[in-house]
Amino acid sequence: MKTLNRAAFIIKPKEPYIRWAASREEGNLSLAEGLRNRAAVYLVPEGPTGREETPPLDDYSKEIFQYELEAWDTDESKWPAPRTLEMFLLGK
Repeated sequence: MKTLNRAAFIIKPKEPYIRWAASREEGNLSLAEGLRNRAAVYLVPEGPTGREETPPLDDYSKEIFQYELEAWDTDESKWPAPRTLEMFLLGK
């Protein structure tokens, strides 16, 4: 059997994301409030050198951020900007 080593990032929405999701459409408030108890898990390859079990989050944060925003609104022009690693990590 072949073994694939992966790292996992567990993403939990912070208050700014929840407020943004609730603002997307009328009636989304109760759905967005449910995000407080939600977490998403993203599996990624181990660090490219094999020296790190978990690769740096900044290698994947942009793509993960896009997936999470797209879950609520596919219109990128309505997404918060700029989408930085700091915003992703701290919810600012």
